Amino acid sequence: MSTESTAITHYDVVVIGGGIAGIAIAELLARQTTLRVKVLEQTEKLGQGASSKLEGWFHTGGLYSGVEDPQTFMNCVNALEDLINLYSAHFAPNCNFRLKERAPGVFVPGVVSHENGWFEEQPILYLLPGEGSPDVSRSKLRSESVLWKLQRQRVLSRLESVYGGKHNWLVAGRCAAPDPDWIEKNQETTGILLEPTSSLDEFCRRHDQCHGAGPSSYDVVRSNDVPMDPARIMRDLVASAMAHSADFETSVSLDTFGIDTKTGKVGSLRYRNRYGNYFHVRARLFIFAVGSGFEELASLLAVKPSVKVIKSYMVVAYPALTTLSFVRMSPKVSFHFNHLCVTGRGTKGQTEYSMLGDSGFGAQEAATVEFIGGTDALIDLAKGYFGVDAMQSRHLFAYECLKTEFIGKSEEERRYSYWVESSEVPGCLFVLPGKFSFFPTVALQTYKKVKEHLKLHDTDERPTDRQPWRHQADDQIKAAATEFVADHYPYRLLLPVIKR
Repeated sequence: MSTESTAITHYDVVVIGGGIAGIAIAELLARQTTLRVKVLEQTEKLGQGASSKLEGWFHTGGLYSGVEDPQTFMNCVNALEDLINLYSAHFAPNCNFRLKERAPGVFVPGVVSHENGWFEEQPILYLLPGEGSPDVSRSKLRSESVLWKLQRQRVLSRLESVYGGKHNWLVAGRCAAPDPDWIEKNQETTGILLEPTSSLDEFCRRHDQCHGAGPSSYDVVRSNDVPMDPARIMRDLVASAMAHSADFETSVSLDTFGIDTKTGKVGSLRYRNRYGNYFHVRARLFIFAVGSGFEELASLLAVKPSVKVIKSYMVVAYPALTTLSFVRMSPKVSFHFNHLCVTGRGTKGQTEYSMLGDSGFGAQEAATVEFIGGTDALIDLAKGYFGVDAMQSRHLFAYECLKTEFIGKSEEERRYSYWVESSEVPGCLFVLPGKFSFFPTVALQTYKKVKEHLKLHDTDERPTDRQPWRHQADDQIKAAATEFVADHYPYRLLLPVIKR
């Protein structure tokens, strides 16, 4: 180990990891407090890992509305509440989820169209197959059919209770999501979220035909899920953090943590910058938000976080196959399918492409043959909806996306998709966002933990309701943030073929 001279710097909080979790945590801490915050990222760009490889789907609960345990569904709903309360005003007009008046005096979340908005206005549609569909009619188990009917009813009742105008989200001037118990008690449905099926008729007819079945009945449900622009979100967050004096550094290599021999508390870190120079940074608290990098981190800190890393397979199609975004729910996993029409923005301007996925995943150590098989299965699913000619006339790219999940020790812990936990090593917090869409909640819950750890007083916090503390990012900061954050990974894949 080298003992050459190093520059020493001091911060209150150092965040290790520059994905969406690390970025959002740093931004909220910088905006809400006077703490000195620094983010260290090992890759060349911020958001270069899983945060930019995900398909660009902002989850508000639709995908999980049919699951018996409502916890993940509620995580999505609560994240939307946190988004509107903590981000919509500060990042207006770009954070374009707002409370919209659905009926006189009744407000529900919705997207307001904006050219540079974080979210697309067109919702993701959910396709619920009926009795005559191949996946339902071919079931040999009566129990499977019964379970599907229960799941379908949960989807309709939960989404209508939350987003159909039964609950007024505007309470005392703030956004307030409905109570979980109230949602579960509201079983009646009016069909207010059902869409005309004509928009998906052609795709569904072709799908049924591919499976040797005649046209079947199905319902189309309009959800609050929407396509999002992950790179735009991260760039705006980084610009805000920088405007509030947070520091970001990329291409670093972690070397050694300084641990107090008496207390065991982590108090410092030595790292190398992109030029190989050593730096010694001291902090009151270290926050680790490194995703799949927890394995490497464990060797440096002599801890073993309870996490697992899984792979999912994505296919990008350019030009987009359709401007509609839709998801097929099904009692059979092999029929699960989702298509998102995503607007990517980067060095070659703005363009639309399709993101194709299903519910398939594999272990981190999955072999190449599994990746190829999963990709082929996904392409075959897509051909069933869009046809062979449409698929063969597109530029297609496939890639693997790593997702890191927390393995809870108790049943209650396992119900949560995100993770903010104090380590057995003093002076540390471990964070996993679970999903990009949970970043508002993850940032807020981490902020609360930081207040506890550092025993923050009112003098340490910025009164964000007062305008003088609202620092705006100037053009120079915005340009730096744009350079810091990686483009959406699918957009980068398509750069050689995008038509200018």
